[in-house]
Amino acid sequence: MAQDRVSALGKIAVLDNPKDIAWGFLTKQGAVRKSWKTRWMVLRNDGCLYYFKTNKANESPLGVIHVKRDCTDVLAGDECTCSWPEKISVKACFGIVTSERTYYLYSANQDYAAIW
Repeated sequence: MAQDRVSALGKIAVLDNPKDIAWGFLTKQGAVRKSWKTRWMVLRNDGCLYYFKTNKANESPLGVIHVKRDCTDVLAGDECTCSWPEKISVKACFGIVTSERTYYLYSANQDYAAIW
């Protein structure tokens, strides 16, 4: 992964690394406690969305969503069954549906959400 990462919340960019499509901060709902955690996300061209605790280089991922292999649907924020935080526009929210679970995510604004 790129050593040179963007640090601003919600910032997203296309990388020079051909393995990476996009990266930036998104906030993800936890599977068990349902709390919201901001994570550094990297979408690779192999269809995997890796998430990290921070955007520090050489950090191991906390997890991966195999979007290309496992995604059965992508939901707009208003189609999701979760309770979004009050301060967040539903237009900045989306869900990634897999056979195992639905990942609920939101970005800093709807423009960034549309990129993802």
